[in-house]
Amino acid sequence: MTDDLIEPVRQRKVIYDSKCKDYKDHFMRNAAWEEIAEILEQPVNKCKDDWAKLRNAFASALKRRRNKKSGQAAAALVPWKYEESLSFPYMECRSTKQM
Repeated sequence: MTDDLIEPVRQRKVIYDSKCKDYKDHFMRNAAWEEIAEILEQPVNKCKDDWAKLRNAFASALKRRRNKKSGQAAAALVPWKYEESLSFPYMECRSTKQM
């Protein structure tokens, strides 16, 4: 199901692109999720949960890559299974401020 979920979400920027004019419109976002659920023949909540899991796993993969060690340890880092599929610009990398 995760392979099938990525492309329908990619096609609906209202779900992931905070710069989209309809991003804050919950009716538009819910309609997009309903379309995806209908395509995948799954409940809306399952689609949303699976997307959240994918998004979190992708964020972890990016974090591991960003914090990789140099030398042999870096060469051993294998890309996450869906890393390339999810590399469309939906997740803004946020830097954390330390005090």
